Amino acid sequence: MSLEDFSLDGKVAVVTGASRGLGKAMAIALGRAGADVCVVSRSQDQLDKVAEEIRELGVRSIGISADLTDSNQVDNMINRTVDEFGAIHILVNNAGIVQTPGGKSDSDGGESPAVDISDEEWHLGMDTNLSSCFYCSRAAAKYMIKQKWGRIINITSVAGVRGTRGSPIYSAAKGGMVMFSKALAQQWAQDGITVNIIAPGSFPWRFFEGVTNADFANLRGSRIPIKRPGDPKELGPLVVFLSSEAASYTTGELIVVDGGALEAAAAPAGYVFPGIGTIN
Repeated sequence: MSLEDFSLDGKVAVVTGASRGLGKAMAIALGRAGADVCVVSRSQDQLDKVAEEIRELGVRSIGISADLTDSNQVDNMINRTVDEFGAIHILVNNAGIVQTPGGKSDSDGGESPAVDISDEEWHLGMDTNLSSCFYCSRAAAKYMIKQKWGRIINITSVAGVRGTRGSPIYSAAKGGMVMFSKALAQQWAQDGITVNIIAPGSFPWRFFEGVTNADFANLRGSRIPIKRPGDPKELGPLVVFLSSEAASYTTGELIVVDGGALEAAAAPAGYVFPGIGTIN
């Protein structure tokens, strides 16, 4: 083995949910490893900034705005990527939402109680977190099967492994992603496609803006041996590995990245975030 086994020179990657946070960090890591990268989300302005940052690494990059719950838009996005770069080798399905009560999709908190979840809330969560993964995987695999090479990396959550009482829709969708990925890994192995799953634990997201590491340690630190939240950059090397020739015999695997604490729980009721307020 040599470091060349980790090189992604000549490969083309698509990363969804890439306008910020974990998706952006993973897209940049793929670019650093040599891949050309198409970044996807609904915000074209943010995507353009990320694509420019990736191009500064000396690789090609474009941003495509798409509603990934619409299979036609997904097909068009994948086809446009192939038209632009000539192929698609790597797909990172990272797009997702954690809904607020009432079905809002701004990823700012927990869902409605299960008995109050509307059909619309359910379908929004399942379509965004699970159906989009299916649509993107199906569209990309049509090209990967023809070239007999592909890497699909699906980003689930510890909620999809253990469930969280405050997010039944999210937990169901992310858990479904795990089993869907394992089924695809078996089905597409003969076509040279590997499918793996990463389950991030406590990483910064919009709800935790303004929360210091010390505050975070008070909230969840007793359940996280490393005593801090993850840094989005810490996922990048794992994504590069799973996208590379070095991982050619790795498929159907669920890799948890949570600082050693799969049982990391949601914030306890009544905890007061400094400057934010109380979680009920």
